[in-house]
Amino acid sequence: MKQIDVYTTEGKKSGKVAIPKFLDIEVKPVLIQQAYQAELSWKLKATAHTKDRGDVAGTGRKPWRQKGTGRARAGSFRSPLWRGGGITFGPTSARNFAKRIPSRQRKNAILSVIASKIKNDKVIIVSKIEQKNIKTKDFADKINKMPIDGTALVIIAKNDEKIQKSAKNIPYIKIITLQKINLIDLLNFDNLIITKDILAKLEK
Repeated sequence: MKQIDVYTTEGKKSGKVAIPKFLDIEVKPVLIQQAYQAELSWKLKATAHTKDRGDVAGTGRKPWRQKGTGRARAGSFRSPLWRGGGITFGPTSARNFAKRIPSRQRKNAILSVIASKIKNDKVIIVSKIEQKNIKTKDFADKINKMPIDGTALVIIAKNDEKIQKSAKNIPYIKIITLQKINLIDLLNFDNLIITKDILAKLEK
């Protein structure tokens, strides 16, 4: 079973930790792609909106009587055939782009991405992540001491104001809690930084 080095906040190795069995799995790109597209669809919002004949302003009475005028039959001033009338089959803001995906499939996709990062040595395990004061430079120095190449996603157990505010203005770092773990962030960031405790809680 593969083992990963554990680092301190000073960037020094402090031991090794074995990869749990639930992360020793086959990476499935198709499953990841399907779950990723589903998560992206949850963020889509319909902005184009047209009014149908029930939404446009105007009276609902019949323009003229049905027979005897010599003109074509007409039932409403708000007809889509008339200028100022409603739009037929136009886009509305009521559209829903969200794709449904089973929770088990989404979970397996997340674990598959993490497993892929482990195989590519893109997961850094630290003994603990803490911040005594809200200081961007101090937190950036800690992250820069880690063996990362590129951007980094840091997962913490729960909301920590000092850590989250310290990392807020660092463009290549993002902090999320374990409850908000998602495929979009996992795929958008090159490296994953977690603690040993988080590694044990990932299965749940």
